[in-house]
Amino acid sequence: MDELRWALLLLGVIVVLAVYVYTRRQAHSGNGSGVGAREGDRAEPRIRGEDLWGDDEKPVLGTRTEPSLSDVGPVIDDGNTLPPLEPTEDPLSGPAEVADTGPAIEQEPRAPADPGPTINPEKIVAMRVAAREGLTIEAEALVLKLREQGLRHGKFSIFHRHADEGSGAPLFSVASMTEPGSFDLSRLRETRLPGVTLFMVLPGPGDPVSSFDEMVATARGLADELDGEVLDESGSTWSVQRERYIREELIQYRLQHPPRA
Repeated sequence: MDELRWALLLLGVIVVLAVYVYTRRQAHSGNGSGVGAREGDRAEPRIRGEDLWGDDEKPVLGTRTEPSLSDVGPVIDDGNTLPPLEPTEDPLSGPAEVADTGPAIEQEPRAPADPGPTINPEKIVAMRVAAREGLTIEAEALVLKLREQGLRHGKFSIFHRHADEGSGAPLFSVASMTEPGSFDLSRLRETRLPGVTLFMVLPGPGDPVSSFDEMVATARGLADELDGEVLDESGSTWSVQRERYIREELIQYRLQHPPRA
């Protein structure tokens, strides 16, 4: 009787070991689930890929297709310049119309501006009549000789030679070589002068060459009467060459700047 019990107990142990070994083998030989199902565990339903995708919609997982530049089309050329944009036309409205601004108005050419009267450039010609070295000229005798030459005391308190007997612009003028150049008629007797300066300003009222010739003649007459000498504007001795040179200059001036009517 005891032997039968031991036999049944041994048989039960063998069965339990067999079940355990079988379960372990099933766990290792499964489809990669990692953990086998044990008794009493809850079996979760497994979803296969075939159930989510139809026969025509199965994704291809083996290869990956990269996008090609040819599929995108040209964006920027090698010259780094954008392609010109072609103007688009509205098929309903047709080509764009340019607004009509009416006939072009031609502007009349403007008349050249009137430059106005031409002003001749100013030119001054001067010469001197001076006392000889170490001497002076009596102012009273000098004024007397000036009046004999047709000069009159006038503007700026100096003497002027006029073309029409004392009125209008002077042909030439005579000033004292002592500052400020004026003649004080009230003090002529006690005044002595180193000399006088004769000058003409162009443009003048008459012919510049004729006025110059008259001024030179007056200077020579004063020098002879007062025992003086004729000098140029810088104080050098007056020469025939200097006189001819100035006269030629005045002829050119007259040609280039004729007197206004």
